Amino acid sequence: MSIDKVMRIWAFPSFYPYPEKGLPSTGIFGHRQYVALQELGVAIQVIIPIEGYPPFPFYLIDHSWRDSAKLNFPSERVLDGIKVHHPKIKSPKPSRFFKRTYEERYVDAVISFFKKNNILLDAELDVFYSQWLPESRLVLKAAKELGVKCAILAVGDDALIWPKEREQNFRALKEMWKSADFSLTVADYLGKEINTLINEDVNYKVVRRGVNHTYFQPSGISKTLLKNKLNLPQKTIILTVGTVLRRKGWVELLEACGQLKSKGVDFSLVGIYAGPPDLDLQQLVSDNGLKDNFIDLGSVKPDEVVQYYQAADIFCLPSYWEGIANAVVEAMACGCAVITTNVCGHPELIEHMRTGVLINPKNSAEVREAIELLLNGDLRKEIAQTAREFIVKEWGDYKVNAEKVLNILYGKV
Repeated sequence: MSIDKVMRIWAFPSFYPYPEKGLPSTGIFGHRQYVALQELGVAIQVIIPIEGYPPFPFYLIDHSWRDSAKLNFPSERVLDGIKVHHPKIKSPKPSRFFKRTYEERYVDAVISFFKKNNILLDAELDVFYSQWLPESRLVLKAAKELGVKCAILAVGDDALIWPKEREQNFRALKEMWKSADFSLTVADYLGKEINTLINEDVNYKVVRRGVNHTYFQPSGISKTLLKNKLNLPQKTIILTVGTVLRRKGWVELLEACGQLKSKGVDFSLVGIYAGPPDLDLQQLVSDNGLKDNFIDLGSVKPDEVVQYYQAADIFCLPSYWEGIANAVVEAMACGCAVITTNVCGHPELIEHMRTGVLINPKNSAEVREAIELLLNGDLRKEIAQTAREFIVKEWGDYKVNAEKVLNILYGKV
């Protein structure tokens, strides 16, 4: 089989959209970058190895087999023109009777995929591109065995939390960060944090995800009309978008909103979220006296969220840590005044009181004070406009940032 003289990226995301199974937004930001790479002429395909399982009724014997069977990923599918492959990882039970580790079986599945499909890899043209460090250690091993280069990308928790949970994780991070052909991060903070953690000065590159700012942009109609269209009340709308996790700052946000209500501020808090929670959201709403102020939208399709950014007066995400929150970038692109915490990569994105308001994490009083500040319509409008300009002129869209990925992977940077 001859190799076309085009750049080929084999992407290994741990999370990826799967509309058929109700996971439309999982990994959507990585996918958008892949689409941009494809539009630049790169032959990009996605590989997501999954746990294998025997046919019915045998998979009923083991819970992990049952879980895999419920998802029932096809061996190949196509999303926005990108082929997505799901090679199966051998999953023998009971595992204690089999010598090969999960790590080895994962690598076996990747190698087998290329052999079965008669795909010849070229060390100069093919690159493995892995997002999410816990899985990257496996992708890196497969790349080394197949003789191709490998890029790893740190996005947040994988750099800030995972390495500190176990000594084994720390060792894996240190080995990866030093031996990957390209060490990448979505925020400069993450690269510095990893180098500090492993006490090494490893060269890394910052690759922003970008945002489609021609799609995520202010609406051409007034917020009054937008609120009517979305059945939102004609009052100050505070929007938050994020999984219902304590670290996303839900506790502090709801406490701050309870304080605002007690001071007579007329507002509605709109919540959009997906994924498994670690908080009882309804109980928190009730405890803070916000049953009449909270609009619970739950999961909203990615292509519909933009309307809520456009209609909202204030976007607030008081998270404890982030790589860089994509929802914050999208809200800024839509010309919505943003409040978020001065953690991790956020100061790289927001200039305090110019493109947004930065506050300290875990502080409901600061959340309340920031919202009160942005109740001033003139200030709110000024910050929102400046934020939009920054995103367009400096942050860039997916194509701009995909070009940077290519420059890094193919030796131009």
